[in-house]
Amino acid sequence: MKKQGKTILAGLLVLCVLGGAYVGIGYNKEQQAAKAQAAEDAARDYLTDMGDVTYFSYENNGETLEFEKEDGTWYYAPDHSVNLIQSTLDSMAVDVKKIEITRTLEGADGLEAYGLSEPVNRITIRDTDGNTQTVLLGNAAGDDIYARPDVCKGDRDCDWLGIAKYDRKNVG
Repeated sequence: MKKQGKTILAGLLVLCVLGGAYVGIGYNKEQQAAKAQAAEDAARDYLTDMGDVTYFSYENNGETLEFEKEDGTWYYAPDHSVNLIQSTLDSMAVDVKKIEITRTLEGADGLEAYGLSEPVNRITIRDTDGNTQTVLLGNAAGDDIYARPDVCKGDRDCDWLGIAKYDRKNVG
């Protein structure tokens, strides 16, 4: 009986060691995947890279919809009594927070060739720090869209535009 107990104890010990190794390997893989994702994100270029969005407006053919977030709740800015689907607006805010540029066109043709000289779509975003950015959306470029900032800032001059990953259907 003692021998059988030692065998069971040894088996449990081996099982615990193998279980710990399995968990350790899984954790290591998660860490490596997180590092790889962070490196991939750092290599991307973004048209917008804002903090948590507290306001955004979407202009489509001269008609503007404005939304603002107060105390964790989204409101239609002109009339807070309008009921809104919060999850939809949360999703929209995530979409406009970081609009990825898939390709940059330096010295491109005139803006009219891309639907940006008089854009029908314009998004204005404000984050919790009060930073505001306006983005112009032009013609479709395959599954993406021609886009550029309304006001050029930083190291880029105004002689560029990007092709951005943006699903216009999610907002407009």
